[in-house]
Amino acid sequence: MSRSGSYLTNDWPLIPRLPEKADETKRYIAQNIQQVTDENVRYIRSYHPAFEDTDLVFVYCNPSSLRESVWIVHPAFARSNAFLLENLFVAGREVHPFDHIPPETGQLALLSGHYRPIDDPLVRTTLNPRVPLSDDDISIIRKQWPSIIGVRMYVCGAIGLLLHQWEDINEVKITSGWSTGIGGLRAQIECVQNYEPFVGTAPFSHRVNADLSCNDALPAPTLPPGLPVITGFEPTFDAVLRPGCLLFVASYCLEDMVPVQVLGTQYTWEPNSEPSDIFRSLLWRSSNENDVMGSVLCLGSPGAHETRVVAFQNFEVDMLHEQGAVPLAKDQRRFLRYKGGFALPKEVLESQVVTPQPEA
Repeated sequence: MSRSGSYLTNDWPLIPRLPEKADETKRYIAQNIQQVTDENVRYIRSYHPAFEDTDLVFVYCNPSSLRESVWIVHPAFARSNAFLLENLFVAGREVHPFDHIPPETGQLALLSGHYRPIDDPLVRTTLNPRVPLSDDDISIIRKQWPSIIGVRMYVCGAIGLLLHQWEDINEVKITSGWSTGIGGLRAQIECVQNYEPFVGTAPFSHRVNADLSCNDALPAPTLPPGLPVITGFEPTFDAVLRPGCLLFVASYCLEDMVPVQVLGTQYTWEPNSEPSDIFRSLLWRSSNENDVMGSVLCLGSPGAHETRVVAFQNFEVDMLHEQGAVPLAKDQRRFLRYKGGFALPKEVLESQVVTPQPEA
């Protein structure tokens, strides 16, 4: 985890519109701007088709990563905007759909009634959402909130404390000491009961047998022309969390490939489990929410010659929204759902990928 020496605020600056109305010329100019600057940020926000029709556009500037920032819009708007349905970037900056719903003073929630922000090491310092949480970070979180079962850390500058089910929120009241920021990130309460696992019944852990049969009797694998060759597995999430890292998802047969944006990381545990027994997952979304179940997250671009596997998708999650725990109908889920895949186990990382080499 990367930290700065002093606490930094978790403000998301609201980018106001310019007073002049949009026209085709302004839209054309805004769409062709390649880099955001202090001078053009309001112009892009006012006239780019991605933002023109929304009242709220925020920006999160990562204090731990110089010059790295992301746009933030409401998920419901992103779901209905034609440009954002097909694009992950505006003017070279990532667009993250997110709806921050902080707990209110006196609201029932699964938090320690003795929580004092001034005693919290994560409040007095700054977490970098582009860096995975360390074992020490997770231990601090579990000590401060012993009843939660996990945490999500979002690239857009937010952190969610996870409940097992929304009914658990009746246990304890938030005191007046609840801080809206944890480690410099905006804090909120979330629930894991809206998981939709792809395999089995455990939403955030899978025990897999990585043994594969391989002998001369098996048919030789073939790779369709124009597709990248899988050469191995990415051992950690460190590289893929960095700004500008290219990723894509594909079906298991690599026939359908779409670009991907990493949204953050997730860390879950069973109640009363050992501190080291943590299930780590990567969270992402794609520019095409209809990509098939069983996606493989790969490093690089679809047109690359070679690629490495980062994770296998094994669950989907409803993004927290103003309707709380009520799931949205599937035809309303554009950008209100994101995908997750567990960290690859040691047996997979040490395995050999057997693929044919393309003919010269």
